[in-house]
Amino acid sequence: MAIVPVHKAITKDALEAFKFAPRAIERAARANAAVDEKQGDDASQTNLHAMRGYFLAPDPIFGALTLSAAPVSSSTSTLATAKANGGLPLGSGTTTKSGPTLRLGTLALTPSPLASMASRYRLQTEDETKEAVKALLKQAHDDVVLAVLKREYEKALIRLGEALHTVQDRVFHHFEPWPYKDIADSLLNSPNYMMCHALRDVGYISKVAASEHQFALGLATRADPDTYLGVEAFAPIGDQRSMTQGFRGWGGMVTLTLGAAPGSLRPPDTTPGRDRRGADDFDSCLPSEGVADKAKATDDSESFVGDVKKEVEAKAKGSEMWADFLQMNQGR
Repeated sequence: MAIVPVHKAITKDALEAFKFAPRAIERAARANAAVDEKQGDDASQTNLHAMRGYFLAPDPIFGALTLSAAPVSSSTSTLATAKANGGLPLGSGTTTKSGPTLRLGTLALTPSPLASMASRYRLQTEDETKEAVKALLKQAHDDVVLAVLKREYEKALIRLGEALHTVQDRVFHHFEPWPYKDIADSLLNSPNYMMCHALRDVGYISKVAASEHQFALGLATRADPDTYLGVEAFAPIGDQRSMTQGFRGWGGMVTLTLGAAPGSLRPPDTTPGRDRRGADDFDSCLPSEGVADKAKATDDSESFVGDVKKEVEAKAKGSEMWADFLQMNQGR
C-alpha cells in the first residue's frame, strides 16, 4: 500500500525504460493504483500488497483427525402403505446423507462434532504469504504473456499494472501482517505503526529524528544505481546549550550518498521485528527505509517486465507483437 503517487511514479519509470507509449503507461498506472481499493484483512486482498492476511487453514490438531464418510442410509417408512394427500407413500424412496462420521471404537457419531473444527480462520505466516505472493505473480506473468500473444494489449496492460503493484509492495511491506479491516481500523488499533508505514511508503524520507534538543528531517532520491542525492534540514527544540554533538540552531545541508541508500541501515543488534504489532509498537517499521525500498521496487518492476518481454519475444512473431504492445497498436 505504498501511496498511489509513488506506485504510479515507479510504474512510469519502469515502463519508460522499455519505451512504452505514454498512453500504455497511463493505462498500466491506473490499473496499478486501483489495487489499493482492496485493503481488507482477508488474504485474497492482503496478498495483493505482499502482506499477511486471514485465510481458512487446517487446524493443526483437529484437522489431523481422520474422519470417514457415513454410509448413505435408505429408509422406508413403516407407513409406506399410507397415502398423504393423494401423494406417494410416506417415506417412500427417501434417503439421507449425514456427512462425515467420527468413529470412537464401536461408537459412530454422525455428523462428526469435530467436522466444523477441522479448519480455522487464521493469519498467514510469513512463509505462507511468500508462497502465495510468488504464485500470484507467476499467474499474473502468465496472464500478461498470453494476453500479448493474443494481441489483447489493453488486457495485458491492466494485468501488468496490477502485478507491478504487488511487485512494488513486496519490497515496501516485507510480508508484514495486516490484521485490519481497513485503513481506519489500522489507524485506530496501531497508530504508531501506521505513522511509520505512511512515512516509509512516501519513498523519499531518509531521516526523521526528534530529541529534546532538535528535530531533523531528510529527503533523498536515487540519482544513479548506487548514488543518492538528498537534503536535510534541522531546527532547534528548546534549549540547545547542553547539546554535545551535531549542529545547533537552524540549518540544512545537501548530501551525496554512495552505496546503501541513506536511512536504510538499521542500528546494530536491531532486528526488523516484523511479527510484532501493537498500538505502541514502532520498532517493527523503519520510516527512513522508503528511499531504499523505492529504488529496489523500481529495479524489481523492470525485472518483472523484462521477464515478460523475454518470454513473449521467444514465441513466433513475438518481437513484432511486443513492439505493438509497447504502442498499444491493434492494427496489425
